[in-house]
Amino acid sequence: MGHTTSRPSSLSNSLWCALHLLEACQEEGRWERADSIARWLLARWPETATVLVEVARLHARQGRYDQAMDLLHRAPVGRSVRLLNYPMCTPPRDAPTERESA
Repeated sequence: MGHTTSRPSSLSNSLWCALHLLEACQEEGRWERADSIARWLLARWPETATVLVEVARLHARQGRYDQAMDLLHRAPVGRSVRLLNYPMCTPPRDAPTERESA
């Protein structure tokens, strides 16, 4: 999100603000608040690719790679967007996945 310079016209103001708040919380290390915002975003816009990708990135930053990949594989996320986000949303080769550590 930080690389975006203008607001896409297809996004509502509340969605755009929530996405920026999600990013700010991550940058500040406010993970519980970021999780709360992510849940709200998914409840309100469950089929919006931008939401799915940004929440997937949040999960990946928290080491929740399985959850990240689940979101990236939802239908609204296009193939090219999925491919661009794979490197960030997959665990390092030596890191256990959530399923392995559970």
